[in-house]
Amino acid sequence: MDRLIKYTLIIASLFTTMGCRKILTETPYSFLTPDNFPRTSTDADVALLGAYSYLQTGNTFRNTLSYLLSVQNDLVHPSANIAGAALGMFQSFQVSGSDLAPQNVWIDLWKGMNACNGLIGTLNNLENAQAWVAPKLAEARALRALYYFYLVRLYGDLPLKLELTTKPVVIQPRVSAEEIYQVIEDDLLAADNKLSNAANNGGRFTNGAIKALLAQVYITKAGWRRSSDGQMVKGDSKYYAMARDRAKEVLDMENTGIYALNPDYTAVFKNLSSDVYDKEVILSVEFKMPERGSNFPYFFGASGGANATKGSGEAYARANREFVATLDFKDTRVEWNIANYSYLNGWTRTPSNDQNSFGIAKYQKLPGSSHFFNHSTNWPLLRLDDIKLIYAEALNEISNGPTPEAYQQINAIRYRARPADHKTDGTVLPDLAGLDKEAFHKALMAERAIELILEGSRRLDLIRWGVLVEKVQMASSQPAAGNVHERHYLLPVPPQDLNINGWNQNNGY
Repeated sequence: MDRLIKYTLIIASLFTTMGCRKILTETPYSFLTPDNFPRTSTDADVALLGAYSYLQTGNTFRNTLSYLLSVQNDLVHPSANIAGAALGMFQSFQVSGSDLAPQNVWIDLWKGMNACNGLIGTLNNLENAQAWVAPKLAEARALRALYYFYLVRLYGDLPLKLELTTKPVVIQPRVSAEEIYQVIEDDLLAADNKLSNAANNGGRFTNGAIKALLAQVYITKAGWRRSSDGQMVKGDSKYYAMARDRAKEVLDMENTGIYALNPDYTAVFKNLSSDVYDKEVILSVEFKMPERGSNFPYFFGASGGANATKGSGEAYARANREFVATLDFKDTRVEWNIANYSYLNGWTRTPSNDQNSFGIAKYQKLPGSSHFFNHSTNWPLLRLDDIKLIYAEALNEISNGPTPEAYQQINAIRYRARPADHKTDGTVLPDLAGLDKEAFHKALMAERAIELILEGSRRLDLIRWGVLVEKVQMASSQPAAGNVHERHYLLPVPPQDLNINGWNQNNGY
């Protein structure tokens, strides 16, 4: 992690000024030209780490994108103190085309994309390429696929940009999301099996991360999406088999010892905050104090107010009472994630009885921490538990009901979540069995809710299942229930890009 952060800071000092908001036209490095960079493997690493750095900005996973991905769903609502502010209104589905948060996310995702395009173009043009070029090119293409994957799920139709942009203004049409997904798939397949088999490469892509991302892409393509012109589009069921196969490759790596479920769910997140690599975390966005800390633990956490002398955060996201009512507080994930307490003084927990006020404490400050706004906590992009649940979901769809392997994967996650004194007595999170296709799918939806809460997956899950509006409205006591609309399957495209390019805004905004 230290090396990634150090090089990221060096790269940051070399970037061009980013004041211009015509973000599809930015140059990623002032010194990057096809004639002079990169010429060595070390040069390519510097360029790659510069491209990764856009995952660490305040507009992406350090702050805004991690927040936006984790709210706007059926699990959480804004705390009273931000309900009328921009972050709270976004969380309650009160979004307009002029809102800055979706614009800022768009800006930095495109900056990262442009940095990848510059490196890919240069590596492709190297004459007499040496052996080091192929893995660096593969990594750059995998990273470009990741940026495009977030952009297409959030904004729908996009301009197809596969070359470095340096001109002040470049006018391009948007192409269909299907064309963008084809580029994502092509990039990932081109990169497959060209990188290290390491469990976690310090926040960089590995072979396992590419396979895990492919599984996510295919399970997404099998599900629902909303087109930019307002049509609900059902995916092709053939992608379930492709998701199954890619997830199985990751599980095969688990069988060889590369990956493993941590037997303690809470330890995964303690490790993410402690600069300790965990074999369950396949890919993460890395942060480190004091050079480049993460802010998302400040926004979440137990209530009590973020303070250097207290264990609480700002608790901007509170658990919906409808969600809390479905939970078993003997489940170790519930005990860790759902803060049915507050920190009024120091690190002493004061119990709370209001089920609509519980914070989400997944990214907890650890005792002894004096951090207030910046933290060393890494953001988990890909975890093994997610891939296990994707595998189980795909099998259920392919076989028109759960198979023994599907039960094996979901029950392994449930077993891990049982408290030590209830591992085998069947009273807490008993193994699932005897379910039909629909019942298994409902159980899997519930499993993903508590297992992956505040990891940026729930809104995207509800979208691909085609139930975003339905599920949010079921939390009927929350403000979001009266605001959510089908248009919220996508975010609005920034007005400045609409005006420059002559695009139409996503339908409904």
